[in-house]
Amino acid sequence: SAIDFLQAGTGAVARTAQSKMRDVVSVKDFGALGDDSNDDAAEIQAAIDAAAVSGGEVVFPAGTYRFGTPLEFKNNVTYSGVGRGATVLKYTGVLDAVYIDNPSNASTRADIVVQDMTFTVLARTAGKCCFADNGSTYLVFKNVAFSGQDIGLILDQSELCDIQFCDFELPSNGSIGLWIINGATRTVGNSEYYTNRIGVYNCQFNGSLAVGIGIVDDGGTAHVISGNNFNGCLQQIRLSGCRDVTINGQNEFEGANLAIKLSDTKLSGAANYVNSLVNIEGNFFNITDVTGTFRYLTFEKTNVVPVDTLHFNANSFYMPAGQATFTNATSGYVTTWHGKGNVQSYLLGDTDDLTLGNNEGCASVSYTPSWLAASVSPVLGNGTISGQYIRNGNQVTCSVALTAGASTTFGTGVYYFGLPSGLDNLSSLNGVLGSGFTNAGGAVYTTLVASKASATLIQMYSGTAAANPVSPTIPGTFASGQFYEMTWTYLTTTSLVV
Repeated sequence: SAIDFLQAGTGAVARTAQSKMRDVVSVKDFGALGDDSNDDAAEIQAAIDAAAVSGGEVVFPAGTYRFGTPLEFKNNVTYSGVGRGATVLKYTGVLDAVYIDNPSNASTRADIVVQDMTFTVLARTAGKCCFADNGSTYLVFKNVAFSGQDIGLILDQSELCDIQFCDFELPSNGSIGLWIINGATRTVGNSEYYTNRIGVYNCQFNGSLAVGIGIVDDGGTAHVISGNNFNGCLQQIRLSGCRDVTINGQNEFEGANLAIKLSDTKLSGAANYVNSLVNIEGNFFNITDVTGTFRYLTFEKTNVVPVDTLHFNANSFYMPAGQATFTNATSGYVTTWHGKGNVQSYLLGDTDDLTLGNNEGCASVSYTPSWLAASVSPVLGNGTISGQYIRNGNQVTCSVALTAGASTTFGTGVYYFGLPSGLDNLSSLNGVLGSGFTNAGGAVYTTLVASKASATLIQMYSGTAAANPVSPTIPGTFASGQFYEMTWTYLTTTSLVV
C-alpha cells in the first residue's frame, strides 16, 4: 500500500500503513474465524509461526477459536486476547491442548507472555492439560482462565515464571489446577534445581468441596504462592520435595476438606522427597460452611520426615467451633518447627467469638489449671491459680502459680494439677520433668515433678523422695497466703491447634 502512516509527536517518521499493521500479527490475518464452529488450528499455528520468525505479538480478537490439533506456542512472542470470556481457545482433541517445547533443564530463555484469554476443552481427557510448558525461562501468564480439562496448567522444569490474576476451574474429582513438576517430561526429578522461582499471585482456584487439588508442587526451589483465593477443592495446596517455598500474603483458604498438605510422596507415588524449607505466613483460613472436620495443615509420611524446617507464623483462622487444625501433630513429620502470632476465632451459630484461641509455638498462652486431690478436692475460694504455656510442635512447657486465700479449703490426699493438653502415651514415670517451690508451712521447700496421675493431670513430690507426694500437709501444712509455683515440660499427643 502507498498510504503512509505518521505517528503523533516530535521526531515521528512516516512509514507505510502496511508496515504499521505488521507491528502485530492477528490470527484473523491468516484466516482464523473464531466462530466456535470452524477448526482454526492451521490458521492459528500459521500466525504463531510467522510471529516467531523475528518475535512479536500474536493477537486473538474476540471470539471462540476451535482447534482439533494441539497448538505450539513459540519463544519471543506475546500472545494476547481481549479478555477472559471474550477470547476463548477451545480444544476439541484428546491431547494437551497448547504446549511450549523447550529443551529439558537447559534454562532456555523463552520470553513468552500469555494474557487476556481462556483455555478450555470440548471434553475432559484424563491426564491431559489446557496448557503445558517444558523447559522455559521467563514465562508469564496474566489474566488467563484454565477450565474444563483434567489439568489446567503444567510447568515442567520451568524457571522464572509468573502466574498473575488467573482463574483455575477444577471440573471433577482428580483434576488439578496448577501442576509444578520437577523432572524431565513430567517424570519425577531427583535434583531440586529443575523447576525454580515460580510465582503464583492473585489467582483464583475453584472446585467443589470434594473435587481436585488447586496446586500440586512436586519440587523445585524458591516458589512463592501469594495473595490467592482457594475456594473448595479436596486439597488446596500439596507440596512434596520442595525447597524454600513461601505461602504468604493473605492467601484465603475456604470451603475445602484440606488446605495444605506437606508430603514426602510425589503425586506419581514416588517417595522419599523432603520439603527443605516451607514458610506459611500471613494467610487467612476462612472455613464457615464445612460440615465435618476441616484441616488447615496435615503431613503425609511414607518413608522419611516430610518437612525439614517449617515456619508457621501470623496466620488467622475463622471456623466453626470444635474444628481441628492438624490431622497429626508435628512430631515425626517436621524436623524443626517455628510458629508465632497465629490467631484463631470461632463461629458459634450466628455470633462471632473473636477471643484469642490457642497460639502455639509463640508467646505464652494463658489457661486456668485444675487443682484436685486424691480424696477430697480443695476449693480455691478467694485464692488464685493461673497457668501459662508455650508449645513447640508437640512439646509443651507449662507454668502454674497457686496462692491460697482466706476462704480456700485444702482438701485431703495427694494434690493433682491440670495440664493444658494431654500427655503423650509414652510419658510414664519420667515423662514429665520440671521443678517448683512452695512456702507451705512457713518454710521454703523445693519440689520435683516426677509422674503423671492421668492423661491430663500431674502430681508433684517434695524434694526427690517419691514417698513424699505434695498434699495439704507435705512438705508443710498449706495455709492462707502461702503458694506453690511450678514449671514442667512434657510431650503431648493432642492435635496441634495454631
